[in-house]
Amino acid sequence: MKTRRILLPLIIAGLAAPTALAQDELPNVEDRRPATQDQATTPPASPPDRQPAVQDQTATQDQSATPPGAPPEQQSTRKSRKAAKDWTCADFIAVDEKYQPKVVYWATANTEDGDPEAAILDIEATEKVVPMVITACKKTPKESFRKKFKEERQKVDREMKRDMKKMEDRHKAMEERKKMMKEEKKETRDQM
Repeated sequence: MKTRRILLPLIIAGLAAPTALAQDELPNVEDRRPATQDQATTPPASPPDRQPAVQDQTATQDQSATPPGAPPEQQSTRKSRKAAKDWTCADFIAVDEKYQPKVVYWATANTEDGDPEAAILDIEATEKVVPMVITACKKTPKESFRKKFKEERQKVDREMKRDMKKMEDRHKAMEERKKMMKEEKKETRDQM
């Protein structure tokens, strides 16, 4: 009866054939799992020599105290966790370059009151501010990352407001021209 309780979920999942209900015909479930990189390069160990997967997960937990893209030497020397809102520019620069834009997006999404749902993500502005923040942080690594981010974001916002104002002025001018052209057409029709 115990064998059937174990096998029934395996049969449903497709890991065992329905004919394997006898105890001597139990399928080897471990052989059907996809191989990890370690298993692919090394020969499979016998069941008593295998270590539980939980140990592998706990070994990587020590590295989670550092920024996600920090170099390995910094990950091992870093002892305490530091909230990203408290980062210095040096902490930001220590993040792998491919993750730096994600950190900037995080900073964009997290408002002063810490409510990410209240934030409005402006993709264009955020894409512009990423290289500006990286450059500013490289110049002053001891400054607060949030402070540098806010300064650079304000520059981008001012620039975008100027551009928006120019576009609005152009739009108004075009609307006025259209209105004048309509009036001229109307006058020419009236004259005929």
